[in-house]
Amino acid sequence: MRALAVLLALCLLALAMILLPQPAHAGTFAVFQERFEGDWPGPWLVGDDNLSAGADYWGVTTHRDSQGQKSAWAAQEGTNNKTGLPNALNHRQDDSMDAYMRVDLGDLSGNNALSLSLEYWIESGSGDVFSVRVSDGQTWTTVWSLPGPVAQGWTPAETPLPLSTRFLEFRYLTAASHVDEYEGVYVDRVEVLAEDANPPSLAILSPIHDQWTGSKDVVVTWETVDTGSGIAFVEVRIDGGFWVNMGLATSLLVQGLAEGLHALDVRSVDKAGNQALQSIDFGVDVTSPSIVLLGPPEGSVVTSSSVELTWTAGDSVSGIAYYEVRLDSGPWMRVEPVDSFVLTGVADGSRRVTVRVVDLAGNGAETSLAFRVNTNPLHPEGPAHGALLYALVTAGALGLLVLLHRKGKVDLGKPWSRIKTLFLRRGPKGGKSS
Repeated sequence: MRALAVLLALCLLALAMILLPQPAHAGTFAVFQERFEGDWPGPWLVGDDNLSAGADYWGVTTHRDSQGQKSAWAAQEGTNNKTGLPNALNHRQDDSMDAYMRVDLGDLSGNNALSLSLEYWIESGSGDVFSVRVSDGQTWTTVWSLPGPVAQGWTPAETPLPLSTRFLEFRYLTAASHVDEYEGVYVDRVEVLAEDANPPSLAILSPIHDQWTGSKDVVVTWETVDTGSGIAFVEVRIDGGFWVNMGLATSLLVQGLAEGLHALDVRSVDKAGNQALQSIDFGVDVTSPSIVLLGPPEGSVVTSSSVELTWTAGDSVSGIAYYEVRLDSGPWMRVEPVDSFVLTGVADGSRRVTVRVVDLAGNGAETSLAFRVNTNPLHPEGPAHGALLYALVTAGALGLLVLLHRKGKVDLGKPWSRIKTLFLRRGPKGGKSS
């Protein structure tokens, strides 16, 4: 029983493989396929160019098939000239047939090479001819033929086609003497193939190579074009994992990525099997950097209009991109990655400075402090800390005492005599003062 079950499973697998459409050869793609399993006549134009024995032409039948359930038979439609019965009743061709079945393939001129593959079943007599013709829209050319007599089961056939091919035609011609003798020809699994040796073009639009992002959710976008066979599907993978088939989509949201560097691969495959691969690296950083302002000290007084700011900052993931400095509510001034900056032309008064650090992922942090600027040389908090003011006051007081002493208003006593002896005993040119 076990052996029987295994044999049955193998048979079912083989049947499934037979029923599945087989892919085109690598480097080629199908521009037209017909299995005759759908609605009939579909895109086909059918007829009989010899009506001497009545109209007999192609149609779809379940009497014989290659790998599906139906095929096209050259005598499916029409009446037997001998018996007067429908051809489909006894499955015999009529005499004097010139049945055709043709289809418009469209413009195929942009391809490198064209070929036709099909499978046929035939039983014909002398004078019967099964042929394949093509046309560029003006002239018909026979590219393959099989004259009778011939009897073959299902047989594959292939033939090259001119690049100018626009119309494809299957034609079956029977002799006048063949009435109710032969079954004729069946056709199935028709495929017109074009050669495509060029891979698609592919570009990853986002994220940008070596770019850092401040989110664990990243939108991957790409653009791919194939002017030959066309795009079949696109695949994406992250960090060397499994390929994810995206079909013909052009974007993918990747969620929950860990902080750090990641590798992104995008692969585009055309219908001929040609591939294009693009790879980039990008980073995820959701942690803000840190910064501490070192100078000037909070609440300090600066006695110059040039104020040097110093700080220390760090970022443990992507790294620091730049700093920005702002005085009070003024505009931000961008500073490259250094740890100091000098503000110039700062007016006196209370001031607040803010320094912002931004990492490569766009995360930011800022800190600020207040200080005062005083450049007045007479002010006790100014550059000379009031020394000039003290000197002026002292000089003024001394001058007033001298004036009062001379007018006899104030007696300075002996100290004044000594001062006078030291400073007032000589005149402007070295002579004695009066």
